[in-house]
Amino acid sequence: MGAGRVFDNLKDFALFERVLAGVCLLTPLVLIGLDGWPARNSISAYYSIAGNQWFYFLLTAAVMMFVVNAFVREQHYYNLVLGIGLALIVLFNHKDSVVAHFAGVILFFAGNVVVIALFSRGPGLKIKLTFLAVMTLALVALLLPWWTLFWAEWLSMAAIAGHFLLDSSPYEYQAIPRGDRPSLAA
Repeated sequence: MGAGRVFDNLKDFALFERVLAGVCLLTPLVLIGLDGWPARNSISAYYSIAGNQWFYFLLTAAVMMFVVNAFVREQHYYNLVLGIGLALIVLFNHKDSVVAHFAGVILFFAGNVVVIALFSRGPGLKIKLTFLAVMTLALVALLLPWWTLFWAEWLSMAAIAGHFLLDSSPYEYQAIPRGDRPSLAA
């Protein structure tokens, strides 16, 4: 396989990452659409909807986004840990397997905060700090009586998806500086 074909495959993978990040971002909206209004108290609560295969399919696609990224992208090994955390959320529901489920929640959401914070450098620093501020405000807003964990999770997932989208774009924002790696611009 020539260098040109490898480069084309990397561009295809960047597009794949962007599509999966969009799936991650829109999953809560799809779940509300399937179950009706009002939104449940958390995204995890959708494991028991009538069409729960959508819950499992969409979140499994997001797990795949993290795990595949860990193996394809140089130095993105942390995404394997995040993917495992999200897989625990999917595999163990919050009612029957509380410890395993919440271990996954902590691993996934706190892990994403750590990843974004740890790698906050370079030209995308202001955007990364914005993602962290959104995720922090989403949690602090839980003190409001009308704000549920569902909305905090969705805002956090939006920040995570935005981080993932920008990290696979030609823009200068990168979780880990590219160095001599080829650009993933589509």
